[in-house]
Amino acid sequence: MTLCFLAVLFYFGMLLRHGGQNSPGTIDAAYYIESGDKKIIVVNDYISRKIGYKGSGRRMKSSWLISLDAVTGKELKRIHAGYIDYVGMDNGKLWMISSDSTVGLHSRDPYSLEITESYTSLLAKAEAQNPVLKGKIAEWELGNHGNMVVTTFDAAKYYFSPVNFKAHECTNERSDDRLHRPYGLSSVDVMEQNRNNYMAYKDGDIGKNIYELDGRQGKQLYHLDEYPWTRMNTAWPTSAPMFVTKKHLVNDMHFVDAAFVYDAFTKLPLCFNDECVFIYHHDRVGKGQRYLLTQVEASGAVKTQYDITQTDPARILKEAFVADGKLYLVFAGEVQCRDAAGKIIWQYTEDTMDK
Repeated sequence: MTLCFLAVLFYFGMLLRHGGQNSPGTIDAAYYIESGDKKIIVVNDYISRKIGYKGSGRRMKSSWLISLDAVTGKELKRIHAGYIDYVGMDNGKLWMISSDSTVGLHSRDPYSLEITESYTSLLAKAEAQNPVLKGKIAEWELGNHGNMVVTTFDAAKYYFSPVNFKAHECTNERSDDRLHRPYGLSSVDVMEQNRNNYMAYKDGDIGKNIYELDGRQGKQLYHLDEYPWTRMNTAWPTSAPMFVTKKHLVNDMHFVDAAFVYDAFTKLPLCFNDECVFIYHHDRVGKGQRYLLTQVEASGAVKTQYDITQTDPARILKEAFVADGKLYLVFAGEVQCRDAAGKIIWQYTEDTMDK
């Protein structure tokens, strides 16, 4: 009897400790944001369950937002938020969209995780600043680049930023939208790790300083030397420029099942403000293989290499980014903070909720 009572106390103690969340979820993404003098990591953690008779119905996701001190990794707060997706960041606030139609697009304080602006207040401010919209908004939706798109009762469409509310009417000319559409938020979307990232466009769309991982299973690192860069080329990490005429081998290493790592927020190859590239790969082929993260200099020398294999090998790297001189690695069940040499400063593991 006493043992059961203690077990109940432990269970409710864990619920209290974790804001009501009773089991570890899966980390969807993590976001770094500076708000005032605070440096914060916000983790979007979700639990997926089937509903219906004996769990045979449709699958529902339920999100928990967790704020961490980016310096120490200490958990600050955790709240249940329904199911939400990340939109972007601006002015020290997180912008997200909820599956709950009564919440929709909204901003949150990254420290308290409380909603600071709702879609209803955003629409009201847009109407106040743009008389053409006053009392005429029939419906709204989330547009590209963090914009809101509203349709008036007479079927006219307008894009506007949820930060400055400057509206632009969309015409039927696609070029008009591309030239004049406002950029809604200063940072939008998160770039997840893609195992098909065989190109590293160090200078982005400029089309200069490009590296390639070429080969079959054991890939080698090349630098592209000669190629025409025209408007037909785009800096897609999964495809090379057209008509490469010259490239050279950077070193003689072979990287098994390799891919370049891109920064989740800058959308450029991950680096510490240097000419290095990060390569995510296996140490060997076959049973017992480990995941390595190798940092290679422009000269071909290996600057750092460390093992980032998870306890569950299926939980591979989801995203990575550099912020405040530190490297953050996000897995399905863990967030790591490392220094430039690869040493772990702190790690946050959702599996601790089972303990």
